[in-house]
Amino acid sequence: MKYLHKQVKAGRNCVVVVNFDQPCKVMLLKDSQYLKYKDGKTYDYRGGFSENSPVKFILPEGATWHVIIERGSYFNPANINSSVNILPAGTEVEAATFGDGESNSKRKVILKLEKMLEEENDLSAEN
Repeated sequence: MKYLHKQVKAGRNCVVVVNFDQPCKVMLLKDSQYLKYKDGKTYDYRGGFSENSPVKFILPEGATWHVIIERGSYFNPANINSSVNILPAGTEVEAATFGDGESNSKRKVILKLEKMLEEENDLSAEN
């Protein structure tokens, strides 16, 4: 498989924006999963085939991530132009194409609930 690759280091809730000029499979993999991908083993990823650019991922945790754009078959790779940008956590974005399979607005609600639970736990620990 021929593919384009970009390694990124970003924190939790940062937004990875992937632009491309033709339909392709766009994936976001953790460091350990990228090694499995390269070795042809079974791996976990976020994303999938997309006809529309850009694809946006909201990172669930700070880590080293790998953006993969598959270019088609090994013997007939597509000529895909692409770019990858990182937006800081808290950046307002339109609905994410990929994340945890949920829209960005749903993700914002989840993040607000997580924050409320963390604050509640902090208050409980203080008492």
